[in-house]
Amino acid sequence: MTFTVEVNTGQAGRTLDEILAILQNPAPLMRAIGEDLKDETWQNFQAQGRPHWVPPLAPATVKARQKKGGGKGATVLQILQDSGILAKSLSTDTGPDYAEIGSNVPYAAIHQFGGMAGRGRKVAIPARPWLPFAGPPESAQLQPEAERTVLDTISRMLNGR
Repeated sequence: MTFTVEVNTGQAGRTLDEILAILQNPAPLMRAIGEDLKDETWQNFQAQGRPHWVPPLAPATVKARQKKGGGKGATVLQILQDSGILAKSLSTDTGPDYAEIGSNVPYAAIHQFGGMAGRGRKVAIPARPWLPFAGPPESAQLQPEAERTVLDTISRMLNGR
């Protein structure tokens, strides 16, 4: 006796076909993720860090910025936004299997990761992760907000929205 079983996968089959098509050409997905990373970085600047950057500006930095900026306005006291060069230096690059974000400004890394700076490396700079990841470069993790955004983008693309 012989049995033949035919399984009609219906919508599940169509969805799997769509997922396979996206995975065969992931470049549009990588471009969308690159835009997500850029948006998340801008939100970090707007929120003064997520979580909020601590410690606050050093008293000497506050005094110098107030003198330079002519007052006590919020923009003078915003962390990492004295001149706007760092924020404007943001760049993204994407390819068929990657999405990158970064900056070519020499001091970008010291602000992201913290460390010793200045003449003789005598000034301790606290880490103020402005890119949407935190931790040391070899084990950095996406910030929770960025992870949610990227996963939402992946989900939308896989669901055809």
